[in-house]
Amino acid sequence: MSSAAPRKALSESQLLNVSQTDTSSAAMISLLQSVLSADAAARRSGELSLVQAAKQSGFGVALVQTILQQQYPEGVRQMAAVLLKRHVKEHWAEESKHFHQPVVSNDEKAAVRNQLLQGLADPLPKLRTAVSMAVSAIAKWDLPDAWPGLLNLLMKAVTSKTNHDLVDGGVRCLSLFADELGEEQVMQAVPVLLPELLSIVSNHEQYRPDIRRRAFVIVHSVINMLSNLSGQELKQVHSMLAPLLPPWFEQFGQVLGSSTDVQDVSTWGIKLEALKLVQTFVQFFSKLVGPYLPPLMAQAWQLFVGSQPVYRHLVIDNAPDHDADQADEEGDNMDFESLMSQLFEVLITLVGNQRHHHLMQPIVPELIYLTIGYMRMTQEQVEEWSSNPDQYVADEEEETFSVRVSGELLLDELMAAFPEAAVAAVASAVNTRLQEAAQAKASGDSEWWRLREAALLAVGAVAEPILEVQAQQAQPALDIPALLHNVLHQDLISPNAPPFLTGRALWMAARLSEAVSPEDTAPFLQAAAGGLSPGQAPAVQIGACRAIVHLCQRASGPTLQPHLPQIYQGLGGLLQGSGEDTLHLVLESLATVIRGDTEGAAPWEAHISPCVIQLWARHITDPMLAMEAGGVIEALAAGPAFPTLLARILPVLASIISHANQNSSILVEGALDVLVSLAKSARPEQAQQMQALVGPHIQALMLHHHDSGILQSCCQYLKTLIGIAGVDMLSWGGANPHDTLQGMLQVVSRLLQPDMGDSSSLYVGGLIHQLLLKMPSLVGPIVPALLPPLVTKLADSESSPLVVHLLLVLAQLALINTNQLVDCLAAQPAPGGRGNALETVMSIWIERQLEFVGRYRINLATTALVQLLASRHPALMALQVKGQRIDVNSKIRTRARARQQAEQWQMVPLPAKLIAMLADSVSESQQSQKAAGHKASTLYNETSEEWADDDDDDDDDGASFSGNYLGLDLQDIMSAAPGDKDEHSDDPLSHLDLDGYIALHLRTIHTSDPAGFEGLCASLTTYQLQTVKAMFS
Repeated sequence: MSSAAPRKALSESQLLNVSQTDTSSAAMISLLQSVLSADAAARRSGELSLVQAAKQSGFGVALVQTILQQQYPEGVRQMAAVLLKRHVKEHWAEESKHFHQPVVSNDEKAAVRNQLLQGLADPLPKLRTAVSMAVSAIAKWDLPDAWPGLLNLLMKAVTSKTNHDLVDGGVRCLSLFADELGEEQVMQAVPVLLPELLSIVSNHEQYRPDIRRRAFVIVHSVINMLSNLSGQELKQVHSMLAPLLPPWFEQFGQVLGSSTDVQDVSTWGIKLEALKLVQTFVQFFSKLVGPYLPPLMAQAWQLFVGSQPVYRHLVIDNAPDHDADQADEEGDNMDFESLMSQLFEVLITLVGNQRHHHLMQPIVPELIYLTIGYMRMTQEQVEEWSSNPDQYVADEEEETFSVRVSGELLLDELMAAFPEAAVAAVASAVNTRLQEAAQAKASGDSEWWRLREAALLAVGAVAEPILEVQAQQAQPALDIPALLHNVLHQDLISPNAPPFLTGRALWMAARLSEAVSPEDTAPFLQAAAGGLSPGQAPAVQIGACRAIVHLCQRASGPTLQPHLPQIYQGLGGLLQGSGEDTLHLVLESLATVIRGDTEGAAPWEAHISPCVIQLWARHITDPMLAMEAGGVIEALAAGPAFPTLLARILPVLASIISHANQNSSILVEGALDVLVSLAKSARPEQAQQMQALVGPHIQALMLHHHDSGILQSCCQYLKTLIGIAGVDMLSWGGANPHDTLQGMLQVVSRLLQPDMGDSSSLYVGGLIHQLLLKMPSLVGPIVPALLPPLVTKLADSESSPLVVHLLLVLAQLALINTNQLVDCLAAQPAPGGRGNALETVMSIWIERQLEFVGRYRINLATTALVQLLASRHPALMALQVKGQRIDVNSKIRTRARARQQAEQWQMVPLPAKLIAMLADSVSESQQSQKAAGHKASTLYNETSEEWADDDDDDDDDGASFSGNYLGLDLQDIMSAAPGDKDEHSDDPLSHLDLDGYIALHLRTIHTSDPAGFEGLCASLTTYQLQTVKAMFS
């Protein structure tokens, strides 16, 4: 297109003329040509005029009429189409995030819709595409209500046999917005649309490849939408599709079976879309397509076999006579790697489908052999990864799109589907490929190493299932010691091994090291340590880091210690000069080595921690990198290096925290998180040292700061210190214990305030929990004052973790003194003034009981419910709560039905609901144990009796919340607050036979009042009643 001559800015009168509907308007032409002008001033003037014109009524219609005038210059018409799409984006729907006033009127929208479709028959392909994009943009907002006839009009275009341009335009348009169609529209269209599209994809003489490809795209969108249906609608889909599938699958076979022309990229796109459609059918309609798969898979297999030489020439070797960015006739980029990756996806889907994976079993050996060939590094990868080690790490860690990654995924699926056969096939294929690589090396092929590297990648990728299978075999198919010996001498000791091969060999050997004794891994550990040396290639250093992560997890101290100097020096050097992606790997390796031998790490603390601290501060905005740097600090803190580490890092952290207002919230929160990890390893005197330096600043943050992350971290820090020192911390530094405690309670009070967000208050429950555990006599008396704000926060919260933490505090109080808790809640008004706090708490508790996760939490919450039931407190007995749903029928409860009819529940006494919940708990526990292959727990044993209350009805009204519960000291029962990993593993509650505990107490309740208990059981389901009866047998 020739550049337009420079034009002057439009006058106001000309601008107004633009909005008129006269399609011969010279003003519109002039405006569009000015936008296309080579003169910058004229172009800027035209763009400003366009902004004003777009606000005038009729602008959209004027653009459409300009598009439709074939006598106008092509560039002008294309620009009109582009502007129309932008006009739709900015002025069509107020819901659009790009919307600008004014909105197009309904009359003008109708005029645009009525005229625009004429452009689908334009002789120029680019105009048809531009019009299709504009139609798609409108359809996004107007389907189906405002443009109900669009689909029928497009179907007529597709079925037009006399006007190929119209067919082309209709297919283009449908392919762009088929996924915007409604379910009802698709159901009505499929019986007509699929046969018409089949006639297009099967007629390669009449229709160009790009049109045939777009027809496949439409079908793919339609089938994807139909796959989302369920129930009766899905049955209708099956009935509708059944007669349509045979010719389609015949066509799939013809497409996949046609020759793959190296030069004709348009055929690649057709095969690619056909494979996508096949995968969708297998994934979502596997039973329906079963009869058609055997002949189709024969064609797919031939494509897989026949494409390997083509793939090697075009992709692996990056043939100089081939343009990797080739495009079809329409300018859409096509590449052979995308086609092969999609073929792998189909194979992966078939192998993972239990109904059809038998089709793959006979070809497993050859499939794995060929897959290794496809997994070779491409020339492009070699060049990019050699110049950019960070990209090498990122591509391997994140498993970015590539045939190489698809090969790994296919091997994983084969191992899962055919374990023994796949292991034998991998062993055979790897040995063959290693021999072929050796032959290529002997013949002078400089790229011999790529095949060897792919073979090692294949066996390393599935090392875990190989080890699992061969552990059960008397004669393993893969001789792992022999393979490791081969790798050690050819790839690790050999001075001339290519870097990528050496790095891969280190990684693979580490992955298989579990098959040999820890002592036999010493040569590989030595090789990995040497691979970290400064003079090594980046690929070798990366492989060494990966190897160390695996090897150090198994190596004993004596095996590891001789290599520590070389390892720490190498990793320390990599910390200095690596990019961000490589740093992730280096930090992970460093933390693993330290954890493997904390004593051996102590002499290297001064070499490691200064650099790690700098990295942590520099990359604090990168959550993963900061976390991994923190992991190294935490690993050092867990060993003898802690005192010197603390002396080095504490002033840094204190400076950040004390100047919180001058530092970013991310940095302050990160400093607090590191402080918490240090506190977990601290002895009381070290914790006191930390508190002396940062305590006042943390107290100030908790009372005045508003950042939720900072408040959470402060809360965790304070909770950790309470767990370390308990009451003693109140008088640290000569402080007045009463004043210190009051400061903590001020923090709790602030975090429970209604104006504090759920995120800010997240850990307040854990803090209260810890205070009750470590300072029961001091905190117990003030619990009644804490309950009102706690219940209000519980009622207002929408955060599941916060609700669970607060409920666990109430569960703790219920076990300490059930009656006093119930009395306090019953006497307290409910938030909002309706009813009392007891009603609020119990309604939330029974609704959220299923959200308790972890044995300790479940046991704590459930034993508290048992105690509440056993108390037979009048206030509890009088409560009515939701029982079973009574508005449930066979129909799916859609949003529309939900709006029309509210949920309806049976109301039952709270004790009846508690019995039902306890029965469900026992039933779920027994089912889980049965599913896990364990013997169901007995319903009564000595452990249960140890937890049973005395049968005497002692009056405990005089007891307080500062006592103990279940006859055991509070400190023995409760460890740290909920939320920390494995913190309750030694707690008696974690080992309680909960089923037996429930059964014992239900029997006790039944014995004391048989008639009352049976009356409460009247509302149980049949299954719940059977579970309760089983406890009594």
